[in-house]
Amino acid sequence: MRHLHPGDRPEYFYPTLLELAGIALPIGHPLDGESLVPLMNGTGTGGNEFFLYDALIQWPYKFRGEVYDLVADPGETTPVNDPVRVAAMKARLAALKKVYVSTPD
Repeated sequence: MRHLHPGDRPEYFYPTLLELAGIALPIGHPLDGESLVPLMNGTGTGGNEFFLYDALIQWPYKFRGEVYDLVADPGETTPVNDPVRVAAMKARLAALKKVYVSTPD
C-alpha cells in the first residue's frame, strides 16, 4: 500500500504520467515516486489500495466523502449507491489516517 502526505510534491506523480504517455524514465536522473500504473491495471505487487491524505482508492473505487467507480465514471460525477462499500472505505480511510497522518499536539 502506498501513501502520500500533505505537502508531497507533484513530481511524485511524474513516473505515472511518463508511463501513461509511453515515455521511458530518464536514465541517470532518478525520479521521486513510482508509477501507479500497476495499481490501476491490477498488476502491481502492492495490492489495489492507494491512500492519499483525504482519499482512499481501492481500485477501481475511490472514496473521498463518497464512493466513485473510476472505471465506469472517471469524471466522478455519480456516486456509487453501495452503503456497505461506503462504510467500509470510510472506516479504512479513518484507520489509515490514524497511522500515517500526524496531527499537531
